[in-house]
Amino acid sequence: MRQTRRSAAAAYGIAALIASILAGCDSTGTPVTPDTGLNPATQTTSPSRLKFADAAAFEAYLTPLIDAPTADLAAAEQRNGLHSLRAYLDAGEDTEAGARDALAGGSTGGSAETAYKADGVARRDFVVGDAFLSALNARGEIQIADSIYKVTRDNVYAVAPENLDLLNAKVPTLSSPRPAEGDPRIVVHPVETTLPPPETEQPATGPTVAAAAGLEAASRHVISGVGPNCFVYPTWDRRMHGQSYISNYVIFLQAGVITRWQRRIWWFFWVNHGQSGTLTHRYDARVYVGGMTVWSGVGGLTATGTSQIHTSLGFSFFGLPLTGHIHGYHFYSNNYGNGSCQTAV
Repeated sequence: MRQTRRSAAAAYGIAALIASILAGCDSTGTPVTPDTGLNPATQTTSPSRLKFADAAAFEAYLTPLIDAPTADLAAAEQRNGLHSLRAYLDAGEDTEAGARDALAGGSTGGSAETAYKADGVARRDFVVGDAFLSALNARGEIQIADSIYKVTRDNVYAVAPENLDLLNAKVPTLSSPRPAEGDPRIVVHPVETTLPPPETEQPATGPTVAAAAGLEAASRHVISGVGPNCFVYPTWDRRMHGQSYISNYVIFLQAGVITRWQRRIWWFFWVNHGQSGTLTHRYDARVYVGGMTVWSGVGGLTATGTSQIHTSLGFSFFGLPLTGHIHGYHFYSNNYGNGSCQTAV
């Protein structure tokens, strides 16, 4: 997983909005109907890009979609005529049929192959839940108030709408480096992932995660030597990928735990795909947003017949510091056997 140095958290002078529980957009000339649950004050611009009146409207739109099923995210995109970054990176890969067709045809079964070849990025490069990527267009763009934000693999850029062409000329792909020469019309913030626990945190004596599948119980704190990613390979072309993360995309910060069942398409390229067994993760976490605890304790999630399960442990909007510690356990059980691994950030 990519890790960058922390940058200043107070971004753009926009009021910070905090959400610790699971909680529309407009289109130029095409207002969203009220029964979609979207804010009719927002709209889609051309090329298709969601536009929100302010940060509060963005929060109202995104919060109900946190951890929503893929079908719900796709439906929201379709209502707004949006080709999202989520779909661009992961189209058609959440079903067994899609993975089977991809393997037979030598492609990923969706637009992920195009994203990899044209933009040099894969889903693994964006360490955040699918809901946020579902609100961005395939170029990583979203407009909030009078600024357009462009999310790439390594940076989040902010420009006035009239300077978007300038930005895209300097940053033509989703893996393009930061422009060598600064420009006052372009604000650049590095993407930050896997932030360490607060230095002031004292050793915890609180609850522990119950032992399971041969794993010993662990304290709430990071276990030395356990990183943010872990993998179990029952066969050469199948694996479970476990992940714990804390990510700062400036306009949206998120901490969470993800467990994926994946299939190899090429030697270096893996895609999520459905399977008949179960995926499980358990976690012990404490997450802070702006110094306030938004998630603390032990929990878990189990799902059958899916390619991925994801739990948001906390999230916030527009640059408030999100810190904490997450210790995750990840398990699979299917016709390939049983396996487990641990993650921590």
